[in-house]
Amino acid sequence: MDKDTKPEEMSQGPMISVGSPGEPPPPGMTPAFKVELEEARESEDYHGIYRDLEFVVSVTRQLRGVLLQQSSQPSDVPSSVGMSDNVLRSLWLAALVTYGRCFHQGKRRWLDESVFEGETEGVLEWHRYFRNTRDKHVAHSVNPFKVHATRVEITDHGGNTPRVEGVITLYAIRGNEPPEVVGYLEWLATYVRDAVWKKHTAASNRVLEKAKSLRKEQLQKLRPLEVVPQ
Repeated sequence: MDKDTKPEEMSQGPMISVGSPGEPPPPGMTPAFKVELEEARESEDYHGIYRDLEFVVSVTRQLRGVLLQQSSQPSDVPSSVGMSDNVLRSLWLAALVTYGRCFHQGKRRWLDESVFEGETEGVLEWHRYFRNTRDKHVAHSVNPFKVHATRVEITDHGGNTPRVEGVITLYAIRGNEPPEVVGYLEWLATYVRDAVWKKHTAASNRVLEKAKSLRKEQLQKLRPLEVVPQ
């Protein structure tokens, strides 16, 4: 590949995955139009959080299944699962980062611990454990779970002629959590996902109420709904 030539693929748009009900209706069905309402933005924000949590549930479920299969095999038997440690770690990091994003204050609406109202303190402790793991050990480079240690190699260290022969950097990183811990993140994400869907539904109902109160002229000025990720 010529490093000075822009690949043709870069001029193409990204692959877009559209999930129901965001997909434009096929011919013959009632067309959809975008409404510029605060309630609509609220509905969209909660729908985005819901989809993020759907992703976390799917990833943790897949990861837990692989880890359980691996744990049931003798250590001297090669795994037939077909996933490398890097792929498994990537799944875990993706789940942690996406879960944490749902509680991160930013442009989009976010969740706080009130979503766990009525639950036991143990549920909150697990939630905080995953958030702290994401915030302190995954999303930032200062990571006590990832250690790089540079050492010099010395021959005759305790003798009369110690001599430095070379240098070596050791690398150690914390691996995946046990399947039981992965399963708890799956449970948490499922719990929060269901609570968020209720918020999304309530906001959507308010959009419907306001849209039905618009006059004919206002309805005819609405633009067709388009799904174009930036």
